[in-house]
Amino acid sequence: MTSSTKPLCYVCTGKDCRRDDGHRELLGRMRAVGDVTRVKCQDLCEGPVAGVIVDGRLEWFEKLSKERHQRAVAHLVERGTTKVPSDLRDRWAKKHGGKIKR
Repeated sequence: MTSSTKPLCYVCTGKDCRRDDGHRELLGRMRAVGDVTRVKCQDLCEGPVAGVIVDGRLEWFEKLSKERHQRAVAHLVERGTTKVPSDLRDRWAKKHGGKIKR
């Protein structure tokens, strides 16, 4: 039996993230591939910011203004892969992994 449930992902809605030109596009891309939960500021302040489950752990990615980074994080959500692609390694906020501020 195949589930129609999309994978869960998070998008920061803090002031700095919302004001970034790429926030709306990121939100749209993430909604296309995942079940988006909007969260308050995650104290990364390098918006737009998205949280994705990677290998069973919540990982945060920052500075997702460029289309190539947004596509890479959306692909990560869609594929449910266990490895962060090279396009996102410099956007990975490793110190914030596994945590979410609600």
